[in-house]
Amino acid sequence: MTPFFFGNAESPLFGCHHPPRVRKQRRAGVLLCPPVGQEYIRTHWTLRQLAGRLTREGYHVLRFDYHGVGDSAGASGEGSVAQWSGDVSAAAQELRDVSGTRQLSCVGLRLGATLAARAASEGLAMQQLVLWDPVVDGGAHLRQLEALHEAMLVDPMRYPEPRQAGGSEELFGFAFPASLKASLRGLDLRALKLSGAVRRVVLLVSQRLPAYEEL
Repeated sequence: MTPFFFGNAESPLFGCHHPPRVRKQRRAGVLLCPPVGQEYIRTHWTLRQLAGRLTREGYHVLRFDYHGVGDSAGASGEGSVAQWSGDVSAAAQELRDVSGTRQLSCVGLRLGATLAARAASEGLAMQQLVLWDPVVDGGAHLRQLEALHEAMLVDPMRYPEPRQAGGSEELFGFAFPASLKASLRGLDLRALKLSGAVRRVVLLVSQRLPAYEEL
């Protein structure tokens, strides 16, 4: 694994390239697109393990952080849906450059899946797109996060005295300013047109939800 920074020198993104660990290498790369916020933390080890499995199958793999997330440049809360989907495209190009591969697939988890699909709708070509428990409706996702955050503030196991959300621009310890919330509310995976940029789409879900049935 090789950690490095890439992209704009004034606002670089952080990535980790995992080269193939077998002699017979595939002429293909896999980009792993993580979620954000608490889900980023809770799924980090899962994506790292997935990267290891893919390298043992002969793939080049790139994990990366979006602007304002993880070890990339930018303060927490500075990102937006447009910024992050652009980061997906930048990371895809970086994977092609560092590996020399031309065939690209993306595995996106939760919001990462939706961002990868948005990048594809904007022209990012890929062989396969794996939507892993994707966020289908950004507004519904945000409302769920806000409800969980409010429940946490009155949880006696966390706080002896209940706390008030009070319009805070924070969700589970991560900054979610009004501008970020507005960009999430306008996100709808069902409305994205992939325009032939993706040869194959795989929907991988842990439970059968109405939104997934619609998708």
